[in-house]
Amino acid sequence: MLAALTKLQAGPARVATLQAHSERFLTRARAAGLDTGENGGSPIVPVMTGSGMRALALSHKLLEQGIPAHPISYPAVPEDKSRLRFFLSASHSRAAIDATVDTIARCLAELD
Repeated sequence: MLAALTKLQAGPARVATLQAHSERFLTRARAAGLDTGENGGSPIVPVMTGSGMRALALSHKLLEQGIPAHPISYPAVPEDKSRLRFFLSASHSRAAIDATVDTIARCLAELD
C-alpha cells in the first residue's frame, strides 16, 4: 500500500491518464450503443448485458479475441442486471481502448 502511494506521489500524471482513459472508454462505449449503466468517473466500467447467459456468452466471445472480461450475474446482481466489468489502467493505450470497445460492440451484435 505504501509503495502504491509513493508511486502516485511521484507521478501524479498517472492519475490524470487513468481518468482520461476511463472517460474515453465510457464515451466510446456509449457512442457505440453499449449500456454502461450509471457509471461515471470510475476506472471500472460495466457493460450491461441484461441476462447472465448473455454475459457468459459475451465473455467467451471476448476471450476468443484476447480480451478477458468476467461476467457478473445472479446472485451477485439481479439476473436482469448482469454485466461484464472492464478495468482501465493508466498503462492502456488509446488504440487498445478503442479496439476493445469496437470488439465488444461487434461481439454483442453477433450475439443478437
